[in-house]
Amino acid sequence: MRRFVTLVLAVLLMLAAGCGGSEIKLGAADSGSSLKLSPGQVMAVTLEGNPSTGYGWYVVGELPDILEQQGEPEFVADAGSANKVGAGGMLTSKFKALKAGTAVLTLGYMRSWEDKAPIQTYTLTVEVTAK
Repeated sequence: MRRFVTLVLAVLLMLAAGCGGSEIKLGAADSGSSLKLSPGQVMAVTLEGNPSTGYGWYVVGELPDILEQQGEPEFVADAGSANKVGAGGMLTSKFKALKAGTAVLTLGYMRSWEDKAPIQTYTLTVEVTAK
């Protein structure tokens, strides 16, 4: 029985390792840098934010055609403040590489309904290379 449990755990660990390998995690310190991706890879950009203020991280201008946004940004409240109204936290936006090319992705921290410049920006030069 012990051998069976060990074998099942080993298989599960191998499967888990294979599932997360294609997502690249980025943060505020990566702003202004360059990144190489292969078609199909996903990058997750996690930045500080507080949606209760109306502010969020949005693509500024057009989303480069070499990338596709994967759903809406996901918000996770800061530790210890998950049930507090108005608490800040981290917003994660995911983008999937579609095809070969190079483009600059710009995210702005702004209110989507206001016609004002973002109060913060995040830029990343993305190069998608053919497999």
